[in-house]
Amino acid sequence: MAGLESVLKVISAHRGVVPESQWLVEKGITDDKYAPYNFELVKDWYRGGSESYILDFKVNSGIDTKHLLVKACIKMCAVEVVSEWHDRRSRIRRAGIEVPKLYSTNRADYIEEFIDLDLRTAHIVAGTETRRKLEDRFINTYKKLNAIGFSIVSLHDVRSRGDDVVLVDFGSDLGGFTESQRSNESVEMKAEDDLRRILGN
Repeated sequence: MAGLESVLKVISAHRGVVPESQWLVEKGITDDKYAPYNFELVKDWYRGGSESYILDFKVNSGIDTKHLLVKACIKMCAVEVVSEWHDRRSRIRRAGIEVPKLYSTNRADYIEEFIDLDLRTAHIVAGTETRRKLEDRFINTYKKLNAIGFSIVSLHDVRSRGDDVVLVDFGSDLGGFTESQRSNESVEMKAEDDLRRILGN
């Protein structure tokens, strides 16, 4: 159990009075509340940018392992900020943009799916066809975000499961939001510039 104190504290806060094994099943993290499982700390709390701290851990159960992140908002009025992030996440998911699976929220922190690769690494290890898909999907993600009203600052921290593009930051990098649809003029050029920076081209 050494080094797992942070993980156990988070799980306890999220599950409340619900038994741990039952809570894990209810949240879709494990499949059977009677099957053995264990927690594995990958990396204790670290700064994940200007707006959050992150805790990286795994839940191992039988043949299945869920790799998860806890993200804790450190901005003023953090509970309200996380609620806004979730509203943005939902809007973005409805637009057909990939986002990590959200498992649980407790006030100013939440537990979500860990996305294995940053986009640059995914692009490096991919074959030619998959590289083209990643590039196209990045550009299309940019266009969709612009179309639903976001004034994007940067998508430098998008990640990938291998052949997709997953948006993991719903804070200030997305810029402001307006209900009115934005013009697509010059957005493709901006997206291509951002992509070149990410890929180091």
